[in-house]
Amino acid sequence: MFLKRFKDKSNQKYIKKALNSLQVRFGDKKIASVGVLMHSDEFIDYEKCRQLAVSIGVDEREVKFMTFVEAKKNDMASMDDVFSAKDIGWNGKLKKTALQNFVNTDFDALISYYNSSALELQVITASSKANFKIGINSDEDRLFDLMISVVAIKQIDVFKQELQKYLKILNKI
Repeated sequence: MFLKRFKDKSNQKYIKKALNSLQVRFGDKKIASVGVLMHSDEFIDYEKCRQLAVSIGVDEREVKFMTFVEAKKNDMASMDDVFSAKDIGWNGKLKKTALQNFVNTDFDALISYYNSSALELQVITASSKANFKIGINSDEDRLFDLMISVVAIKQIDVFKQELQKYLKILNKI
């Protein structure tokens, strides 16, 4: 427990450092690939998220998912698109290859569809090489280029309508 607090502090420092060295890469490039980051306890409907990406003009083969789980169950241990707190070490070091690949992928957009303030999700969002980061209701608004507020995380249809509206305004779709 004592070491976990130190680890969390080191990861908070990593996030702060990543946000302070953030370079704005916002451009007129249309969104062609999307990464979706979710929390399994809040929302885990891959098909609705895939439909969301397709509705903004992304080929469904260009949508990649990564889901945070509080504790891995035996049936989830072998899945590449699932990670837990154990997969993130000190100072934001990623221990899982699939997680490292997800972060290093230059997505045109990263949709962080979680309402939680889980430090692990913030580390992944801050580390991501995505060109345009989209999130909802966050305590740390510097993580995102666009934030869309929804009352409940299950209101993905409202999120989809608002996302389409703002991406058209920003000339991203």
